[in-house]
Amino acid sequence: MTRAECADGNKATPSPPVVACVQLDSKHADIDANIATVRRLVDGLDSDQQGPRRQIDLLVLPELALTGYCFDSHDEIEPLLEAIPPSDEAGCESTAGPTLSLVSSLAKRFQCHVLAGFAERGPPIDPAQDTTSAAAAAAAAAAFDARSTGTRAHCPPNGTGHAYNSALLVNPCGQVVHTFRKHFLYDDDKRWATEGSGFQTVELPRIGRVCVAICMDLNPHDFRAPFEAYELASFCRRERVDLIVVPMAWLLPASDSSLFEQQRKDRGPSTSSIQYWALRCAPLFDPEAGAAQATADGAEAPPRPLTTDNTTFLVAANRTGTEGKSTFAGSSCVLRMRHGERPELLAALGVHDEAVLCAQLEET
Repeated sequence: MTRAECADGNKATPSPPVVACVQLDSKHADIDANIATVRRLVDGLDSDQQGPRRQIDLLVLPELALTGYCFDSHDEIEPLLEAIPPSDEAGCESTAGPTLSLVSSLAKRFQCHVLAGFAERGPPIDPAQDTTSAAAAAAAAAAFDARSTGTRAHCPPNGTGHAYNSALLVNPCGQVVHTFRKHFLYDDDKRWATEGSGFQTVELPRIGRVCVAICMDLNPHDFRAPFEAYELASFCRRERVDLIVVPMAWLLPASDSSLFEQQRKDRGPSTSSIQYWALRCAPLFDPEAGAAQATADGAEAPPRPLTTDNTTFLVAANRTGTEGKSTFAGSSCVLRMRHGERPELLAALGVHDEAVLCAQLEET
């Protein structure tokens, strides 16, 4: 894997990058309570009993971390929508909403990049303007539309304005790097959100090329596209992505429902969820899946040749708990994937854990 150079132009240090995921039980529409939970959980990073705290390179919060996930309409979520001011606009800190305020403070505290899911108030989709600032436009690659051919972009009902299920990335100075918008919407999202214009990548110091996707983006588009299209993983393979980061509000599978109380006792993860997330990344490690997708892609955008030197990591940052009738799978994890090898689980939390997961992105 090719790592990006450090921001000061020096080569990255030999120590592997460290990614941390905050897994919490987000309370519905209770911003203050959820902020308090995040701050309580990350306090543990300053009191590592195994020694001095390791430097974190990327801290990740789940999908819609501060609002909760389940909303019946645009009207219900509208008071919680946040417009992200341009990072190059003077005085933007004074107009920052709760998500930007929180992630900026965490970024400065831990001197790392921070990514968090949030509900964004935004303008209509325009790929040429789908950024929060001129700096963001330069930082992120152009959006790649991976929706099924002939599919019309989903927009909310007329008159409600545009809102997005988004993920905000800030740098260690607390400045906005980019806002990623969920490309494939789940049924609950369609009640209020507009589809983002496509998958994108961004280069981060010490980590390399990163693709941020949000929950349903890992699935086939609308659950109608062929499973073997592997839209997200194929894009990441073609773009030579080093790290895929997926903030989630992933539901506990029905097959795990009978094990729910046992998982509470054992503190174990949802293995079926983790296995599925890995399966959706098949082109990044399975030669047969990669070859099939390369044929489907054609010669216009040739994928990278997979070799044993290629390593891609998946960070699944999920939430836990129950909201309304929805129970979430937790099980935030970090997977390492190599050509011709089974994905390796580097670290995982349980279904019910409210905790911070830390993992080194070691290639060997």
